[in-house]
Amino acid sequence: MSDFESSADIDKFVGIVKLINPLTVSAYGPPLEGWAFLAKVSSALGSRASLAQILKTINPLTATAYGPLLDNWATRPFNRVELAGILRAVNPLTAGAYGPLLDAWAADAVVASRRR
Repeated sequence: MSDFESSADIDKFVGIVKLINPLTVSAYGPPLEGWAFLAKVSSALGSRASLAQILKTINPLTATAYGPLLDNWATRPFNRVELAGILRAVNPLTAGAYGPLLDAWAADAVVASRRR
């Protein structure tokens, strides 16, 4: 299993990411789904670096701003709150739809980790 808590957690994340830019989901959706499949098997196969590369294709117009942040995020220990913050900036026009879902996804893991 990857840095994500479960297969359902990965699926939830992928579903939220697909809301970020519906106009380009045909380009990044299949690689994202392929990454999700691999991440369910092994964190080495579904690496954060691979995920960062896929996420940088969501909105090419803003990739110069958030791309370096994603690359930096991918080199450090997994931090979903930081990832959610970066992804909120990817497409401000649709952030109203995906932002709250992304924040809830990040917060759920923080709450779950405190219970352990």
